[in-house]
Amino acid sequence: MALLALARPGEHVYRLKYGPGLVAFQDSLPPEISLELTLALADVCKDPVAHTKPYGEDDGVMRRLITPHLLAAVLIGRIPPMAVLVLDIQRLG
Repeated sequence: MALLALARPGEHVYRLKYGPGLVAFQDSLPPEISLELTLALADVCKDPVAHTKPYGEDDGVMRRLITPHLLAAVLIGRIPPMAVLVLDIQRLG
């Protein structure tokens, strides 16, 4: 799965990383839920703190992405190259 997040001049976009197991999980989702995840991850890559919630203590690093159908655990890398690492994705309901 490729995700392209376009940046405006002066805007930084985090790189998105996740493993083949999570790619396979996303590929198994119904198309509308897969798109929901793709769009939510694109938002996270533009502004990780604004588009996620703390995971436990708010350290700005371990975060949760919550959509209507999914919960994802993400790690926000602050040292260049800045990246969002998706650790786990679970379906809700």
